[in-house]
Amino acid sequence: MEQYKSNVAAVMEYLKSEGFSASTISLHKLCYQGLEDFLMTTGQAYSFNAAGQWIEDNQSSWNYRRYTG
Repeated sequence: MEQYKSNVAAVMEYLKSEGFSASTISLHKLCYQGLEDFLMTTGQAYSFNAAGQWIEDNQSSWNYRRYTG
């Protein structure tokens, strides 16, 4: 999970340094936290398949902006 957190921090820093809007940065932060919670709860390490499962599990409860973000 430390690698996941390190990667998230790098992406967040990139978004800030490149001048992305506060709303975009916030959306990313919420998304990465939600995915981290899912991984911790299910005892999984990050993988493309785990992220896909998380998205699939939540798609019906998310609005369009959150889903596409």
